[in-house]
Amino acid sequence: MLLRSPSCIESKKPYLFFNTPIVIKCVAMRCCGVQHPLWRFLASVRLLIGLLVFFILLCIIGAVVPQDLKPEEVVAHYGTLKAAWLTRLHLTDIFRSWYIAVVLLGLSVNVIACTTRRLILKLMRGVRLAGYLLLHTALIIIFAGGTISALSQKKGFLQVWEGQTSSR
Repeated sequence: MLLRSPSCIESKKPYLFFNTPIVIKCVAMRCCGVQHPLWRFLASVRLLIGLLVFFILLCIIGAVVPQDLKPEEVVAHYGTLKAAWLTRLHLTDIFRSWYIAVVLLGLSVNVIACTTRRLILKLMRGVRLAGYLLLHTALIIIFAGGTISALSQKKGFLQVWEGQTSSR
């Protein structure tokens, strides 16, 4: 039995047999909601590249701007006006800022969406998945740990000299 090519498949052939893997793949992807525009955006490589570029830029800023300085040290180092902008934008404590947490959360969602999409396709083909799942699960755990650290970390100083003890 011949059917028209589904709209989610860009094929030069106007007709396909019903039992071809392409048609089965398309039907499975539609049933799982993989064709939804929001899902496609979350699982896109463009989103991944954008988030990675933004994350790298934030890391470069964190490497250039001294981190973990007291407010007085920031004013002494940069002057009043620059210090006000740096502290307002959290650039002197960038690795604990909310936007690092948002970028890591976005990367986690992107990895989960991409992994789920590829997992559906690989399950239909019967491909071995152990290494694939292990790698992507590790990435998600690393991003989750970074997000939790950025949001719940507390900053403090404790000087302990040799031979001293402290219970703080």
